[in-house]
Amino acid sequence: ISALSIQQGASSPINLKQDFKNLKLTHLGDSVVTRSKTDLDKFVLRSEAVTPYMEIVGDYTMEGRVLLLPVTGRGFANITLHGLKTKHELIGEPVQQNGETFMRIKKYNVKLEEPKHMTIFFGNLFNGDVALGNAMNGVMNDNWQLMFRELRGAFEDTFGYIFKDISNKLFLKVPMNRIFLN
Repeated sequence: ISALSIQQGASSPINLKQDFKNLKLTHLGDSVVTRSKTDLDKFVLRSEAVTPYMEIVGDYTMEGRVLLLPVTGRGFANITLHGLKTKHELIGEPVQQNGETFMRIKKYNVKLEEPKHMTIFFGNLFNGDVALGNAMNGVMNDNWQLMFRELRGAFEDTFGYIFKDISNKLFLKVPMNRIFLN
């Protein structure tokens, strides 16, 4: 993911402006689909999956407040989600090419359930003040559920955008009758 910006509102206990760059999502290949349902007449696919362990790593800049505590930083970030359950809804439309029907994904909705646990690490908080940085990382990890709820919407939107792009690379290349065998 080349860039991701997250801005929490002033009314939230977490009021942060975060900009991430060069993000990598790891261990997505370990996800297990637990349920799937298709409505090919309407070009809708739904599924649920569990990802045992996923890391989101990359560069960040951040400023704002966490539980009334001021926070600033720029450096390396690692957000690790354990036991993440996701729901996926792909909404498509038919595309005819050379007498075959393909599917273009118009919308890819992702819903994230609260994971079993989340760990957070932001390096170089407070311009490298190790004691303050460790304390703030501790506060964020002690309040990981709240942090997740604040990040969830941005993650859902970003994952939906990425997964839509990946899905279209498959669905626009392989005809539907070769993906969905009758």
